[in-house]
Amino acid sequence: MKQIKKRRYLLLIGIIAVFTFVYINTQSGISANEKEVVKKTNTAPIADKTSLLRANTGIDNPPEHVFLDGIFQLPAISDSTLIGNVVQVTDNKINQEGAIWSTSNNLLDLTKDFELEAYLYFGNKKKDNGDGMTFAMHNDPERLTTKRGIMGEHLGVYGKYDPKTKKHAVGALENSFAVEFDTYYNEKGMDAYLSYFSYFDRAHIAYAFPGREDSYGERYTWQSSLNHQSTQVYNSLANDQWNKFTVFWDSKKQTLTYQYGSSPQVAVPIDPQVIFGTNDVIWGFTGSTGGSTQYSRVVFTKVPGLVNAKSTITAVDSTGNPIEGKSLKARQKVTYTAEVTYESGKQDWFDVSGVASLNEFVDYVPGSLKLDGIPIDDTSFIESKRIALGDLSLTSTTRKISFEAQTKELTATQNVSDTISFAGKNYMSNPETFNYQITASTVKDSLAIDPIAPLNKSTDITGNWSLKNLRKLKSLIYQVDDGATILLPKETYATNDEEFNPWKLQLSQELIDSLDVTKEHVLTVTGIPEQPLSGQPEIQATAKFAVKPQQVTLDTAITDKATSIEGIGVPGLTIQLRDEQDKLIKETTVDPEGKFVLSPLVRMKEGTKVNLIQKSQFAISEPLEATVEHLELAPKLVVEGDGETTTILNGADFTIKTQVSGEEADDLVLKYAINGAVNDSMTEIIANPTINEVHTRTATLKAETLPIGEYSLTVVAEWKTSGMKSTVGKINLLVVAGTMTFSKVPEEVSFEQGAITNQPQTLARKAGWDIQIEDFRGKGSRTTLYAKLTGDFKTKENHIITNSLIYVNQNNQATPIPVDSSVKVFERETTETFANVAVDWQANQGILFDLKPGNYSGTYQGEIEWTLLDIPKE
Repeated sequence: MKQIKKRRYLLLIGIIAVFTFVYINTQSGISANEKEVVKKTNTAPIADKTSLLRANTGIDNPPEHVFLDGIFQLPAISDSTLIGNVVQVTDNKINQEGAIWSTSNNLLDLTKDFELEAYLYFGNKKKDNGDGMTFAMHNDPERLTTKRGIMGEHLGVYGKYDPKTKKHAVGALENSFAVEFDTYYNEKGMDAYLSYFSYFDRAHIAYAFPGREDSYGERYTWQSSLNHQSTQVYNSLANDQWNKFTVFWDSKKQTLTYQYGSSPQVAVPIDPQVIFGTNDVIWGFTGSTGGSTQYSRVVFTKVPGLVNAKSTITAVDSTGNPIEGKSLKARQKVTYTAEVTYESGKQDWFDVSGVASLNEFVDYVPGSLKLDGIPIDDTSFIESKRIALGDLSLTSTTRKISFEAQTKELTATQNVSDTISFAGKNYMSNPETFNYQITASTVKDSLAIDPIAPLNKSTDITGNWSLKNLRKLKSLIYQVDDGATILLPKETYATNDEEFNPWKLQLSQELIDSLDVTKEHVLTVTGIPEQPLSGQPEIQATAKFAVKPQQVTLDTAITDKATSIEGIGVPGLTIQLRDEQDKLIKETTVDPEGKFVLSPLVRMKEGTKVNLIQKSQFAISEPLEATVEHLELAPKLVVEGDGETTTILNGADFTIKTQVSGEEADDLVLKYAINGAVNDSMTEIIANPTINEVHTRTATLKAETLPIGEYSLTVVAEWKTSGMKSTVGKINLLVVAGTMTFSKVPEEVSFEQGAITNQPQTLARKAGWDIQIEDFRGKGSRTTLYAKLTGDFKTKENHIITNSLIYVNQNNQATPIPVDSSVKVFERETTETFANVAVDWQANQGILFDLKPGNYSGTYQGEIEWTLLDIPKE
């Protein structure tokens, strides 16, 4: 603990020192505009990182990696070599400078996202390592041919100070970005800005833009010193390990993110046009040695753009739940499923294999290997845990593998991990690692019965059994109450593979039907091991269960008019009526004859959901679910005179009185039919928002609808929505012939006053000749009026005018009206069943006074007798 505290203290001082140097350099060496263009950020180094994400160990034991055919090229002048598909950037010799660059068809397209994954090896020397490697991106084509980088602390990418031009980036990789893996601290040179206290005799990783003048400063005269960005410090990179290095490019955000091992990620904003002058850049690795040496090697598992693929890998237990971070018991099976899809790329994905790395505390389950869902031979997979999938391409995109493994019986709990991945010649998928725990075995001899729910049908009863040390079960038998024992077939209980192995038996319908529904029963299951333990010849379990009563049977449906419910059940059981919230409404007991009545009940609304159950002391039947149905009853209708015969005169109206109500909140429709034909004009719709509201109505059959004869009158009441109706019996109606009478005759009538001259005159009628006739004889009858003068017109002085009245017809023809002789003065045919006929003439027609010359002056009076003549219809 003291050493750790001391180390942290020294690192803290180093952080302060480096931050101070960077701050001074930043203020003195870089302009504000240059800072904006480069988008550089200076940060202090992180704390000492001695534990990296470990990969393979040893120079000759790199991780599985891709083939380099057609992907990279060695520059014309370089100390780098290819050892198979391993790039040796520098050998463990002095004064080496090497590089490997992408081919022209494998440039990075910075308009698209990319991912690079490589593993770096820096040797295993404890001291005097130098100088390191860089990952570099650039647009400096001459580096592929005639131009060579500067060795030693310049790592093949950095420039050197030129006293003549006073430039620092002379000889640097132009138009470039680099991540350096520096294994040697150059106190007076390139690392002069890094604190001696933090960096001496240590390695570091940082990034820079080698071709830019503002990437350098002059800590010491005529000596270039690098402005390191996002520096990370390590005790050593030469740990004899192949450690992963990843690079991600986000084209939209123009941000490059890199990570070495398990160190924190570093994000670098880069404008391709500013830094590279293009979107298509050369990329690769450089390295160098000076007086100090080391091996610098690289292998690739993902080359940008070469192959783009995705994989989905899962590991689940026997219940389908992911095992990640979970605890598994002994003998528990794990199913691994891995699906890989080729999406795009510059090349097909060659010689793809699925690779599994299982921990020592699980066993592969033979025969469980499947390829694309089809079982395949697993002979080679049992040994290698590798399955060949062939090439993947746009014409053959997807393969899927699955297999099972089983946890072992352990004496102590173990934390374990399994890894699944896909590997090919030119691409390696990201491995999926599952970390979980296998608990110490608790296997013991036991037998258990799963809870048995009340039943009334042939039912599977299940449970589990277990025997230590994978011993076998010789037989399994069961018994209900004191009945016969029954031997179970071996296929009904599993072999001793799991910690708890299932068994199953089926209680027959015949057995269940024989059991008393009012009692509780006992199931006993006994297992006999082939190798019993001392003092324990068998394993046994018992469980109580009950027979569930059958559902009740109802005599009729439950309606909203019901005040009782009747049905059939099991004698002695309780019948309960419950609402949708399981609240008890009513209960009763089934009588010895198996019948029940739930009464009295308050009427329930239509649509109400209820459940009917019958229950014993031990079990409850399945609920009989019922919905209260609407029982529609016809309207109640009362008609005055129902069943009677009524006689009326022709021409008279007939009035019908009704009362209507009903048990629906719906409009009522009253219809009237004569001899079966509905009179639509009399139909009435009655608003009825309240049930059982009584509506009294009076309807009139007009006289014109009732000519002389016999009629059958029917009244119908029906619900507007459903049309259910009530029909009252006949009302017999007898219409008899009517009469014709004067309804109005004036007592006195008069003529206009005339003057006696030597010329005859016709005197018009004065007002008041209002004669009206009521005709009840029906349509087509003829109304004929006759007038007769009962005597001559006389004055008080007894002067007489003879032949004084005339009748002028419509043709203006005049007819005298003599004394005691009737003359027809008006005639009209009746066009209606009932007519109120008004006798009217034109002013110059009808009855007029004929005044002749030679008469005496005076006021004359006479008497007219009016006679109606009833002329039958033709």
